[in-house]
Amino acid sequence: MKKQLRMKHLLLLCLLILVSAAGILLMGGRGPESRGGAEENATIYSRHYALITGDSDDEFWKQVYESAREAAAEKDIYVEWFGKNLSVSYSVKELLHMAIRAGVDGIILQAPDGQETEELINESVDAGIPVVTVLSDCQSSLRQAYVGVNNYEIGLLYGEEIVRLILHQFSKNIRIMIVVGAEELTSSQSLALLGMREYINGNLPKGYFVNVETELIPQESSFATEEYINSMFVSSAPLPDIMICLDERGTRCSYLSAVDHNRVGETAIVGYYSSKDTLAALEKGILDSILSVDAEEMGKSSVEVLLDYQEYGYANTYNTVKIQLLDKEDAARILERDRDNTEEGQE
Repeated sequence: MKKQLRMKHLLLLCLLILVSAAGILLMGGRGPESRGGAEENATIYSRHYALITGDSDDEFWKQVYESAREAAAEKDIYVEWFGKNLSVSYSVKELLHMAIRAGVDGIILQAPDGQETEELINESVDAGIPVVTVLSDCQSSLRQAYVGVNNYEIGLLYGEEIVRLILHQFSKNIRIMIVVGAEELTSSQSLALLGMREYINGNLPKGYFVNVETELIPQESSFATEEYINSMFVSSAPLPDIMICLDERGTRCSYLSAVDHNRVGETAIVGYYSSKDTLAALEKGILDSILSVDAEEMGKSSVEVLLDYQEYGYANTYNTVKIQLLDKEDAARILERDRDNTEEGQE
């Protein structure tokens, strides 16, 4: 065990050296000017921000990153998605530790729960590296600001959709499954479930019996969510009347499994995040609805808040982005608009 720990620490040290070297190359001149010779075409940025998230394969976070990168580039800032495309997988806390040691100029963090996260954020701020949390917060820390959603409000929206589905499609005995790709609920997810339950209890007419199950899927492998959800659709056991997916990965796995095993319509799937693929599934009726979070606004706002703090010494501490429930008609309208924009761009 000690040998394994020493090896992991050695790998972390090596990666830190590489990250630091990359930062030096990127930030070398601390200005936009170019150098002569072979480096003439190299871009020199004034600041280096690190984006640290839990799932680098999630389409939602890809959109957040692209938006942050584009907004930052306009201000001569480089945004690096820490941990992306590495051959070794690191936890969010390990990546946060690396970013601090690399001496980045700012950190955009999907903050996991726990005392260690708070301590690392405080260490970063004490070292002069401001931190903005995104989507999941760490209020007890010294972080400069939060950019994300009101999780209780998300729960209310899920609850509203559940009540609508029950009254229009189901009998008075309903089984609901909440799919969560994690070993335990985060405080943000717990708050969303609280809002969901309170809305259902306060708005569903008497006489209905609702059994809400929370299915936690430990991420023991990269395909843990896919394997678990696929096994549900393969099984001959009845599917839940309603499936609520709290992340993009669970949404994607659910509608693909429904199609692959010819079980579309056997469960009403309420998904998360409006990617092009999930919108297409919604338009076709494979998904019943989608909770859409504005990932583009989240990425852009995170950069703007960091920059405001560094330039003026203060920033709004709580910043929310747009959330809404989308139905089949919404999906058709959005996809049609995107197709029109693509055709205009090709002319």
